[in-house]
Amino acid sequence: MYIRRTQSSVLMTVVLLAACDLRSRSGTGVDNPVAQVFVSPDTLTLDPQQSFQFRVFGRTRSGDSVPVSVRWAASGGSISAVGAYTADTSTTDAVVTATLSNSTVSGSSQVKKRRIVRVVINPNSATLAVGGFQQFAAYAVKNTGDSASVAVTYSATGGTISSAGGYTAGQTAGVYGVIAKQNGGSLADTSAVTVSAVAPPPPPPPPPPPPPPPPPPPPPPPPPPPPANPGTVTNLSVAGVTPNSATLSFTEVNNGAGQPASYDIRYAAGTLSWASASSVSLGTCSSPIAGTTIGATRTCTVLGLASSTTYQFQLVAFRGTWNVDAVFGALSSVVSGTTTATGAPVDTVFAEDFESGNLSAWQDGVDPTRHRVVTDQSFAQSGSHYLDVTYPAGADGGWLTRFFMPGYDSLYVSYYVRFPTTWQGTTKLIAFYGSRTDNQWSAFGQAGKCPTGTDFFAAMVVSDPVGPIGTRFYAYYPAMAREPDGVTCWGRYGDGTESYVPPLGLSLGGWHHVEYWVQLNVPGQANARQTFWIDGVQRGAWSGFSFRTSSILMLNSVQLTFSSGGAPLTEHLYVDHLVVTTGRP
Repeated sequence: MYIRRTQSSVLMTVVLLAACDLRSRSGTGVDNPVAQVFVSPDTLTLDPQQSFQFRVFGRTRSGDSVPVSVRWAASGGSISAVGAYTADTSTTDAVVTATLSNSTVSGSSQVKKRRIVRVVINPNSATLAVGGFQQFAAYAVKNTGDSASVAVTYSATGGTISSAGGYTAGQTAGVYGVIAKQNGGSLADTSAVTVSAVAPPPPPPPPPPPPPPPPPPPPPPPPPPPPANPGTVTNLSVAGVTPNSATLSFTEVNNGAGQPASYDIRYAAGTLSWASASSVSLGTCSSPIAGTTIGATRTCTVLGLASSTTYQFQLVAFRGTWNVDAVFGALSSVVSGTTTATGAPVDTVFAEDFESGNLSAWQDGVDPTRHRVVTDQSFAQSGSHYLDVTYPAGADGGWLTRFFMPGYDSLYVSYYVRFPTTWQGTTKLIAFYGSRTDNQWSAFGQAGKCPTGTDFFAAMVVSDPVGPIGTRFYAYYPAMAREPDGVTCWGRYGDGTESYVPPLGLSLGGWHHVEYWVQLNVPGQANARQTFWIDGVQRGAWSGFSFRTSSILMLNSVQLTFSSGGAPLTEHLYVDHLVVTTGRP
């Protein structure tokens, strides 16, 4: 944001939405990335081929827990892109790892396999006369302490024993061993059998013996297998489109336990990647969707889309509670649909290709020490002239502003920017300001203030070309988060509903085409939208919020804003071929 000087002086180059806004504060953003990744649970025990749905969240350096997009991996077994893990048939323990999609920060969970750790022979000792008989049995003990049945092979160091464990003592007195060894394994147990040379004299006739005790109960049966995974939707389709919506159709499937499945539907402009795509939050397709009837045809609508834009959609069926204990099926196929045009004509509001050789078209901010037009056809993006912006060491590159009073409800800007290969640090790129129609300066000099909906707003794109953040939105709007004092507001990178499609960085040493479109909300409705494209690919979308509560605020200025918070050394940025229109052509 900028402060206007008095009528008699040159406009002050105070860039309050620059260095102030890039300081450390709570919440996620450039200065507070995710520092830790936690996988839940951090340890568990599974049978071979048993499945489990892991959860994951991130924690910033300030201690806030935030949702994250991760890549899953497992040292044994298999894991899907949404964290659904299935153990393999071995007894080897495994490690499940979740790594941030855009960095190496990761977390893990230990998966222990249930397995047999001991074989027990019963009885563990016996005393027999020569030729005497003893029935032996064996069972297993797992690493969880549970008993289980086990197949064994019996052997004896003296006497004979059947495959079923029936032992007959030999004719020579002594101490012998009866061994039960696990089939296909190395575990075994031995019972000591003492064979007496002379049978003891028979006792006096006893009273009639009591009935024999019942045989020991058989070992408990293994637990039943877990329910099957939910079914897979195979016929997802786009049934219809409007300028701002798409209607989807699919056949409902089984949740694996005999009930209708629930669904998570995600979408993205351009190419969809499930891990980074946003779940639908507007319309009857909002996730999660509860199932109704297995085999029924289901239709629902995605709202809040941009007109004349191609979107991709994908869904997954699940059972359980979404984002808590859900068990997911396989992803459906990806389908595409293009929203229709609004039909409104697109008018050119302002164009600057710098071919005039001067900056007279800009009404505010021109600084000859920072801004100069250079003639070099071999370097320019088009024509033979381009803008060279100087960032002095410890300072920024200033700004250039053009006003369009009283303003518009929709503005789109297209221009080209180039960072040299030696570039360091961050910078703001392009901005639209919303001033009152009766005061073109009401949106300037407002750094740290919270918009009311009738005084000002700001919408811009900022970039960290060589850092981990990349390019993203930056805005002042009425519902933005306040600082801890409750009355201070610094520009925000979003409200959690914005979506990005990586990669978001701008490579150094070449021209990049940046497009930015802002459409204001109808006063009283939360239907504002902003979208940006890099080199023709949509990389950011944010909708479903408000810039204003009254039409007294309009989009009435565009600004090349070169605020960086102070360059680490003197460096340059280049701009060419800027056009502002009322909509994306």
